[in-house]
Amino acid sequence: AMRDAGLSEAHDLAGRGRGATWPNRTRLRHLPGIRIDHIFLSPELSASRAGVGGYHGSDHRAIHADIGLQAPTVP
Repeated sequence: AMRDAGLSEAHDLAGRGRGATWPNRTRLRHLPGIRIDHIFLSPELSASRAGVGGYHGSDHRAIHADIGLQAPTVP
């Protein structure tokens, strides 16, 4: 639904690897993990870098992105 609304995801634009954010704790942390946390951007925004951080007390890993305005297109 988010992509159908014209939004893009920071990790798809500028991330590397799978971007798995869960699970981070419990016995499941040894599995490959899945990306269930996202940063969605409206069409006028873009990401130059995106990634997954370390453990900070949650069962999810932190996510981060450098976000900026896209240059307007001139017709």
